[in-house]
Amino acid sequence: MKNMPCDYHKVRGIAAIEMTFVLPILILLAFGVVEVVHAIQAKNVSISLAREGANLASRSTADSEQDIMDALALSAQPLDFSKNGIIYISVVVGDSELMPYISEQHRWNKHGYTSSSTTWSDCSDWTPDGTCLLPPNRPRLANFPMVLTEGETVHIVEVVYEYAWFTDIIFDQNIVIHSNALM
Repeated sequence: MKNMPCDYHKVRGIAAIEMTFVLPILILLAFGVVEVVHAIQAKNVSISLAREGANLASRSTADSEQDIMDALALSAQPLDFSKNGIIYISVVVGDSELMPYISEQHRWNKHGYTSSSTTWSDCSDWTPDGTCLLPPNRPRLANFPMVLTEGETVHIVEVVYEYAWFTDIIFDQNIVIHSNALM
């Protein structure tokens, strides 16, 4: 090493300085990629929960809506719905003369996040079992995405999850993931 030309030591020094500047950027990019992958995973889990919930709600006669929502939340790993999520099940019924109406709406009792339903958000009174006390004139849905025949019933499951980024410490801003499915 003593016989190495002076240029060799300069090149090693320049490489060390370059690495000092580039390494933090590479680490930030790696964390960013990992966070985006986790956010995509959270969205995919949310979509799957909504679909499975709509499937269960539309076919189940034995389980209560709370039981269905409990099962969905338990299967949501790695997401923690008891801390950062809420689930709604709404039942919409077709009316040949008027717009479809909400016949039932249920909110998961063990939710850890507060968010309104996008199907119908005007429920002001919830029972202890998570059922909305609907007004006598059933709420109508003007912009329902499908046409229902008289008496046709659709179950809508909404899953809302607040995803906390690793940058939450700095920016204090989370992503709210909202998925819904109807069956």
